[in-house]
Amino acid sequence: MSWNVLVVPEDPTNNGYLLRPLCQRLLREVGRPNANIVVLPEPRVQGYAHAKKLLADQIPRNWWHFELILFICDADGSADSRKDEFKRLELLATERTRPVKLICCAAEQELETWLLSGHPEKLKDFGWRWQEIRTEVSVKERFF
Repeated sequence: MSWNVLVVPEDPTNNGYLLRPLCQRLLREVGRPNANIVVLPEPRVQGYAHAKKLLADQIPRNWWHFELILFICDADGSADSRKDEFKRLELLATERTRPVKLICCAAEQELETWLLSGHPEKLKDFGWRWQEIRTEVSVKERFF
C-alpha cells in the first residue's frame, strides 16, 4: 500500500533534488518502502521564512490528504533557535479542522552535509575531516 508524503524544502530548485532520494531511503528504512514522495511543486517556496509562513496555513490547508508532511531545511547555524518554531508549526498542523502530521527538521548545518555523509571515501580523497564538514555553516560553498 502506498503512503503519501509531502516534502517541503526551503529551496526547491537545489534541495528538492536532494530531498526526494533522501526521504525515499528514510521511509524505506522505517518500513514504508512504497511511499509516494512529492516535493512541494506549488507554491514555489522561496527561503526559510516563506516556508514557515506557508506551513502555518496554506500547506496544511491544501495538502491535508497526505499522511505526512516533512519540512526539512538547512540549520544555517541556528538549529537550536528553530526548535521552538518547529514545535509551534507542528502543533498548528494538528489543531486544524483537518489535522495533518507535520514533522520539521533542520539538517546539520546544511542539507548537503547529509549527502556528503554517504560518501566517506571521497571525503578522505580530498583530505576533508567529517567533523569539520559537519560543523561548517557554509557546507555548500566550502565542500559541496
